[in-house]
Amino acid sequence: MDEAIALLAGEFRNAYGITLPDALVLATAVRLEADWVATEDRGLLRAKTVVVTKRPSDIPLGSAPAGPSRR
Repeated sequence: MDEAIALLAGEFRNAYGITLPDALVLATAVRLEADWVATEDRGLLRAKTVVVTKRPSDIPLGSAPAGPSRR
Protein backbone atom coordinates (compact mmCIF):
# COMPACT_ATOMS: atom_id res chain seq x y z
CA MET A 1 0.00 0.00 0.00
CA ASP A 2 1.22 3.47 -0.78
CA GLU A 3 0.15 6.91 0.37
CA ALA A 4 -2.14 7.44 -2.63
CA ILE A 5 -4.10 4.27 -1.80
CA ALA A 6 -4.33 5.23 1.86
CA LEU A 7 -5.64 8.71 1.05
CA LEU A 8 -8.13 7.40 -1.50
CA ALA A 9 -9.32 4.77 0.98
CA GLY A 10 -9.98 7.54 3.49
CA GLU A 11 -12.02 9.42 0.91
CA PHE A 12 -14.06 6.31 0.10
CA ARG A 13 -14.59 5.55 3.78
CA ASN A 14 -15.97 9.03 4.39
CA ALA A 15 -18.01 9.21 1.18
CA TYR A 16 -19.63 5.77 1.36
CA GLY A 17 -19.53 4.90 5.06
CA ILE A 18 -17.70 1.64 4.39
CA THR A 19 -15.17 0.01 6.69
CA LEU A 20 -11.49 0.81 6.30
CA PRO A 21 -10.61 -2.69 5.00
CA ASP A 22 -13.35 -2.40 2.35
CA ALA A 23 -12.19 1.10 1.46
CA LEU A 24 -8.63 -0.20 1.04
CA VAL A 25 -9.83 -2.95 -1.31
CA LEU A 26 -11.71 -0.42 -3.41
CA ALA A 27 -8.88 2.13 -3.42
CA THR A 28 -6.38 -0.55 -4.44
CA ALA A 29 -8.65 -1.63 -7.29
CA VAL A 30 -8.95 1.97 -8.49
CA ARG A 31 -5.19 2.54 -8.24
CA LEU A 32 -4.50 -0.66 -10.22
CA GLU A 33 -7.12 0.35 -12.81
CA ALA A 34 -9.21 -2.78 -12.27
CA ASP A 35 -12.44 -3.02 -14.23
CA TRP A 36 -14.40 -4.56 -11.37
CA VAL A 37 -14.24 -6.03 -7.86
CA ALA A 38 -16.20 -9.13 -6.86
CA THR A 39 -17.89 -8.76 -3.48
CA GLU A 40 -20.94 -9.72 -1.45
CA ASP A 41 -20.47 -6.66 0.78
CA ARG A 42 -23.53 -4.41 0.59
CA GLY A 43 -21.51 -1.30 1.34
CA LEU A 44 -19.11 -1.93 -1.50
CA LEU A 45 -21.94 -2.80 -3.85
CA ARG A 46 -23.45 0.65 -3.18
CA ALA A 47 -20.18 2.54 -3.73
CA LYS A 48 -20.09 4.42 -7.02
CA THR A 49 -16.53 4.69 -8.34
CA VAL A 50 -14.73 4.09 -11.62
CA VAL A 51 -14.41 0.45 -10.52
CA VAL A 52 -17.63 -1.51 -10.82
CA THR A 53 -18.55 -3.77 -7.91
CA LYS A 54 -20.28 -7.04 -8.78
CA ARG A 55 -21.64 -10.00 -6.89
CA PRO A 56 -19.61 -13.13 -7.64
CA SER A 57 -22.78 -14.83 -8.91
CA ASP A 58 -23.08 -12.09 -11.58
CA ILE A 59 -19.65 -12.80 -13.06
CA PRO A 60 -19.53 -15.42 -15.82
CA LEU A 61 -16.91 -18.10 -15.35
CA GLY A 62 -13.75 -17.35 -17.27
CA SER A 63 -14.33 -13.59 -17.37
CA ALA A 64 -11.68 -12.67 -14.80
CA PRO A 65 -8.82 -10.71 -16.34
CA ALA A 66 -5.37 -12.28 -16.09
CA GLY A 67 -3.85 -9.12 -14.68
CA PRO A 68 -4.42 -5.40 -14.28
CA SER A 69 -6.74 -3.77 -16.76
CA ARG A 70 -5.18 -2.38 -19.93
CA ARG A 71 -7.36 0.70 -20.55
